[in-house]
Amino acid sequence: MTRKICTNCSSRTRSNAGNRKDGYGGGVPPLRSHVIIYFAEKEASQNAALAFFEYFEKRRWRNKHGNKLKNWKTAAWEWAFQFKGQ
Repeated sequence: MTRKICTNCSSRTRSNAGNRKDGYGGGVPPLRSHVIIYFAEKEASQNAALAFFEYFEKRRWRNKHGNKLKNWKTAAWEWAFQFKGQ
């Protein structure tokens, strides 16, 4: 008896691309629209969101120590807190 193996059924084959497409998680790099939505949820301006996105885009999504961001939302929360209400 031979079994057919479903290659599309395994949850282990999911990549970070699924998170990015769906807008869930902190996968790096995020879409610009997801950053804008996140900042809006934190009651920060769209200008702050765009400044954040451009800053980290230029830095290739690395922190001040040169390490790649593991979760952009952590950095975005700190950035949004600084710009809240502006």
